[in-house]
Amino acid sequence: MGVVAEGRGRMLVTGREGYEEWGVGGVLMIDPGRRGEGLSIRVSPSYGEAASGLNELWERGVSGPLHDRARLGRTNVDGEVAWGVAGFRGTPYSGFLLAGGGHRAFSSGLRYDVGSGLGVRIEGTRRESGPGSPRHTVGVRGRLSFR
Repeated sequence: MGVVAEGRGRMLVTGREGYEEWGVGGVLMIDPGRRGEGLSIRVSPSYGEAASGLNELWERGVSGPLHDRARLGRTNVDGEVAWGVAGFRGTPYSGFLLAGGGHRAFSSGLRYDVGSGLGVRIEGTRRESGPGSPRHTVGVRGRLSFR
């Protein structure tokens, strides 16, 4: 059984309009000794914009600010509990996200590793934001990596 603690921080500064973005975060993980078997727990608190936002940069380009300024200063906590079964390449998991402004998300699914560079994830998610009705989604994602 292993315990991993990690901290990170980031700052993005751009010139012309004086746009600035920053954030700090961390991860605490409890993971079994053998990869993909047994109980694993991950909790990740963050403050500000601790994630890179690279996907948003690809989608929107560099013409405008990367994120909504109202999100800065927001506190987030996300986590996951998973249980890997020996001899079965699938890992059932449940996760949560508690974000500032009353945003919450709860998910549950199955990660299945087909091979060393190929995997599939099936997940159902419930998102709640303020007084409106919750949104439910079901998704399938694939992973293909070349070594």
